Amino acid sequence: MNALNRKKAQIGEGLKRISISISPETFGLLEEIVNDAGYDNRSKAISDLITEASVKLREEHGNRVMSGTINIIYDHQKAGISEKISQTKIRNIEEVISSFQVLLFGGQTMEIILVQGKSNQLKTIKDQLGAIKGVSSAHLTLTQAIIPPLHQPRKK
Repeated sequence: MNALNRKKAQIGEGLKRISISISPETFGLLEEIVNDAGYDNRSKAISDLITEASVKLREEHGNRVMSGTINIIYDHQKAGISEKISQTKIRNIEEVISSFQVLLFGGQTMEIILVQGKSNQLKTIKDQLGAIKGVSSAHLTLTQAIIPPLHQPRKK
């Protein structure tokens, strides 16, 4: 097999081809997505849309392990708020990987919390944080990719 045929075979192994039929209206929407988002081609746009739909479906069913971030904005001048946020993270230590804070204008802080676990548990953590008085917003963003284990037992 020459180099060109090997290259074609390798490309074929990594990608799967499909054919779809869609209405002219849906095709027009696809073209808008491709153009507005700056995609190089329709295949990449469709692939991203399928991935997003998969993440949303997994979020809704709640029993799949996912990773993501919980982004909260809070008034850091409110008495006791930092402690309540910390207590919530400690109660959920198995899902909370890391966090960092950025000071904003007007006495506000944005905190980004890296999480991994079952999506329904991550939603619960987001809701717990959002319910703390002084937290003005809480958003959960999930992905189907997961973080590899941070610590593994050493092989002897």
